[in-house]
Formats: sequence, C-alpha cells, structure tokens
Amino acid sequence: MFIKENTKMKNKLPQEKLRLTMVSWLILPLIGAWMTTGYLLGLAKNIIKRPEVLSSQMVNNCYEGVGSPVNGFEWDGSGLITLWFDDGWYSQYSIAFPILKEFGFVGALSVATGLVQGEKYMTWPQIKRLQANGWEITSHSVSHICDQNILDNEKISYELIESQKILRSYGLQAEHFVTPCGVSNSIIIEKAKEYYLSLRTAGEGLNLLPVNNPYELKIHAIRNNTSLEEVRQWIKEASINRGWLIIVFHQIGEEGGTYEASPQMFKDILRLIKDSNLPVALPSQALNVSIYR
Repeated sequence: MFIKENTKMKNKLPQEKLRLTMVSWLILPLIGAWMTTGYLLGLAKNIIKRPEVLSSQMVNNCYEGVGSPVNGFEWDGSGLITLWFDDGWYSQYSIAFPILKEFGFVGALSVATGLVQGEKYMTWPQIKRLQANGWEITSHSVSHICDQNILDNEKISYELIESQKILRSYGLQAEHFVTPCGVSNSIIIEKAKEYYLSLRTAGEGLNLLPVNNPYELKIHAIRNNTSLEEVRQWIKEASINRGWLIIVFHQIGEEGGTYEASPQMFKDILRLIKDSNLPVALPSQALNVSIYR
C-alpha cells in the first residue's frame, strides 16, 4: 500500500511542476506588464506635473485670439501695466521675484541667451522657474550687441532667429523680441515681423489700447535717479488715457548702476501700482485685449 501511494506521489510531482511552470509563464509576464504600466503612468504623471510643461501650455493659451481671456485675464477697458525685466540679471530672480510674489504680481523677462549662466546673470533653471510661476519669457538676442554699426542683415537674422531657437529648446516661450539698448532699424523690424508677435525698443511713452502697431512698443525705464513722483505720473497717465504702461527694470540692488533700482524703490513702485488698482498684465495679455464695449 505504501509503495503504491509513493508511486502516485512521484507521478504527481512532474505534473505539479508542469502546472507551476505554466502558471509562472502566464503570471510573470502579467506582473511585469502591470509593473511597467504602473511605472509609465507614474512617470507620465510626474511629467504632467512639471512646472515648465504647465507653464508652456499656459503661455500658449495667450494666443487664442483677440478678446478672449488670457490666463484668466480679460481687459475691462482700464489702463494696464507691465513689469518688464531686461537682460536676465540674477538680482531680478533673487530680489525682484520674491517681492513680486508678495504683491501678487508677475513680470516679463527678456533674455539675452549668450548672457545666461554668466556672472551676475540667471541660470536656465532659474529662468524656467520664473516661467513656471507665471512670468512670460521674451527674446533679447543672443549677443546683446548695442553697436548698430556691426549689425548687418546676416548678423541681425542670427541674433533674432537663433535666440528664439535657443529659448524654445529649453521649453521657454519666445514670442516677443526686445532689442538690446533700444537698437532698431528697418531690417530688425522686418525680421521681427517674420518671427515675433511684437518688438519692443527703448522709445519712451505710453501705448494706446488696443495696440495698433505691436512693432513699436514704448516704455518707461527705471534709472537710479528716477523719482517716485515720475512713476506716479506715468501710472496716472495710463489710468486717465486707459493706456498700456510698460515699466522696464534692469538690476535691483544698491550698487548705484545707471539702470539700477534699490529694493526699497522697487517695493515703493509696486505699492503705487497696487494702490492704483490698474491690472498688471503680461505682454501677450496686453496685446490680446479687445476694444472695450
């Protein structure tokens, strides 16, 4: 009796092994597929949450058409103010950015790609972080050449086209061009019309809304001798005329540079803007407003 049962057990063992092997071949691929799917879904989830991707989609919404809300912004017919920062100085990131957040404002940044990661300038991750926090990134050439005499047709094409390509390669928007030092001529204007939605030089004044010609945007630049009373008058003019005031900043600090504003002056300017109740808009928002009805 024992021998017979033992023989039966021996016969069962290969069958059990066979069944286990077959089950393993079926289950293991399923487990692997499940784990792979879970990993890919988790990876996709993380990619979707990346700030720069969200920001890129957000800024793309700026071009849905005149009259449509832009990033939750819709013009009510009042004056507008844009805070535009040139060159990509590190102090704009380390000092201006946190102060703007306190006031609930965002700005636009014009980036000369050849200056990025240089001494006293922002890095690419810092620029991307600004975009992720609602800033609009604009092109400011590659080399930041201020001498118009060395800007021939070929050089102009390179400065405008290559800077846009570089910015986009980092997932940054580059729909508007800011000329270095206000340098402008007919070739720059025509080339900007091919590749950009607007051109901003250093011509001073208020922009009437809606903007008739986006390739001659005017500004008011902050210098180290600019008074709060001057800024108050700019804001008052924008309010009365329902115009678009572009205030341009360079360095924020205490070194006394010609185009430098102290942190205290910067805060005082933001308080004037806050008290005016005029909306702070990005360039794309201001350019997409419709006639107030």
